[in-house]
Amino acid sequence: MHPSNYNKFKWTSEYRRDIDGLRAIAVLSVILNHMNPRYAPSGYLGVDVFFVISGFVITHSLSRYSSTTLTEYLKIFFARRLRRIFPALVVCVAITSLAAWAIDPLPEVSLKTGISALLGASNIFLLHISADYFAQTAAQNFFTHTWSLGVEEQFYFLFPILIWLIGPFTGPNREKLFVAILSLIGALSFMALFILPGAKGGIAFYLPVGRLWEFFLGAAMVFFPTVLPKTSTVLKKRSTQLACLIALISIFFLPISPSATWSFLAVLPAAVLMLGPNGPHYNQLLSFTGMVSIGRISYSLYLWHWPVISLTSMLFKPTLRLLVIQLILTFMFAILSFYFVERPLRESPILRHSRKLFAGAAGALFSCMILIYGLLVLTNPKPLSTAVFNKLPEAFPAWPGSPYPHAPHCVIDHTRQWYLKPDTLAKCTLKPTNSGQPTIWVIGDSHAGHLRGLLRELHSRAGYGIHLVEIPGLAFPIQRGLSFPSQEELFERIKANLKRGDVIVLSRLLLTRDGLIRPVSDLDTWLSDVESFSDAMQPLGVSITVVAPLPIFRFTSISVCRPVSNSDSTPCDENRSEMIEARSEVTRKLQSIEARTFNMRVFDPFPALCPEFQSNCGPLKQRTPLYRDRDHLNGLGAAQLFDSFLRHLNPL
Repeated sequence: MHPSNYNKFKWTSEYRRDIDGLRAIAVLSVILNHMNPRYAPSGYLGVDVFFVISGFVITHSLSRYSSTTLTEYLKIFFARRLRRIFPALVVCVAITSLAAWAIDPLPEVSLKTGISALLGASNIFLLHISADYFAQTAAQNFFTHTWSLGVEEQFYFLFPILIWLIGPFTGPNREKLFVAILSLIGALSFMALFILPGAKGGIAFYLPVGRLWEFFLGAAMVFFPTVLPKTSTVLKKRSTQLACLIALISIFFLPISPSATWSFLAVLPAAVLMLGPNGPHYNQLLSFTGMVSIGRISYSLYLWHWPVISLTSMLFKPTLRLLVIQLILTFMFAILSFYFVERPLRESPILRHSRKLFAGAAGALFSCMILIYGLLVLTNPKPLSTAVFNKLPEAFPAWPGSPYPHAPHCVIDHTRQWYLKPDTLAKCTLKPTNSGQPTIWVIGDSHAGHLRGLLRELHSRAGYGIHLVEIPGLAFPIQRGLSFPSQEELFERIKANLKRGDVIVLSRLLLTRDGLIRPVSDLDTWLSDVESFSDAMQPLGVSITVVAPLPIFRFTSISVCRPVSNSDSTPCDENRSEMIEARSEVTRKLQSIEARTFNMRVFDPFPALCPEFQSNCGPLKQRTPLYRDRDHLNGLGAAQLFDSFLRHLNPL
């Protein structure tokens, strides 16, 4: 979300300084969270505060024009939005795209996201390419943060028409009707947030359907004093306002699991703060000059902070000094953007004419898109590239002799509209090349998908049959209480093709990735289901292999793991004994189930990736990355498991 509505907003004929102060708190919390989640674990909820502010400010502004014709009304609204949002966005996207082209050895996804941001659709594009907004790989896309611009711009197409249809606001009955409609739609949106999949980066997170209630709550606050005057009086008391402000700031530091479903924690106190305190004075805690100044440039701060963090993290190893540099650069670019782009173009008398404004916006959009398209198609000499590795292996190698890439043909992800098809099993299964060998059926989430390089080796070098269909975010067996018909149908097809001696490999995320590495919360339930599943497969003569956790790192991007001198040592290396301790509970429970079952065995990839003679574990081998991010192997990394997995299949 972006804090674009910094215009001088009238409330009882006076400028609300405290709203700019609230913007400052929200944007600083977001920046701290993105620089390092440990500083503000829930700072990402500042985005939701901006949604509330936008709903409040836009409603107050639009209600003044609701008596005009719809055409004139929409022209006024979109002209104001263009002047406030578009110039700074175009400049940021253009400069960042050039920097990405020069620095990032693989800038294509970032550049395509930049184009989507210009069109107000980056949230849709990110939904298509990413399953988890909070994953470490998100930082490698320099425009991931523009998803909220897309949400707000899509909100703009709905909300003005709704206000125009209900307005003009000439009496309390009309205002009550407006609040009632907002409450109904908002309640549906709030429920959708918990019902829809993808609270960490899917439909619930990226699409407006799960976010409308935040805008609508802010909008309802405009008329709350008229509709519920007694309640409003209580909420506007200085003691209530102070309590809400303290609660809001405290929430940003709560160590909660990242998810859009926690948004209500920040949204509710922010909505109350929209009412402002009683009396002629403003909320003094939010009205300090420094806070107001930061709030005024909050849109530019939000636009620039993510590119600055992502690009500098590719060039330098993470240190406290780098964090200070990132903060200085973010403010420097934001101030330049505000004083030389935002404010001049917003106040330009030329752009007060709608035709010139829309023509200028179209020209800027076209020029920026041509620039990015040129960067995509031209040969990139990578003048500042961080590609200091000997090579960057494929993340998802294709099956031998197959014309089908890994995604989307062998991935089922409904948030990206990648569905199970009649030919999925055939495309994603290769028969044994050695008639005496069984088939290895790998089932699970992305931690099954990243074993593709191992399966290629088993097929080409040892003649095994192989199968892999990845279902991101969904382990197998399916967690109790959940249902995913596509996975259930796929397994029925697999079951029909099982032969005695075949091996089913179950691989999933077993350790958390939020900085503190520990067992996932549903570990015991899942292991119980695995034990039951193993018993069910025993009469079929099928054995089960469960993959133990591999080394998990804490780096933000593999690009920052530059080798030191000519060795494989990197700033991303982790202490081996500490890694073993972090995974000890999981391995102990796996071994306990292995001892109780007849056909389930544990395969541990850890020794192959981090041998005993090493004191530290690293993500490189011969100056080449084995990982695509901090907890997923690339094709080469998975291939390193061939010898140990072959010994697992054929123990002495």
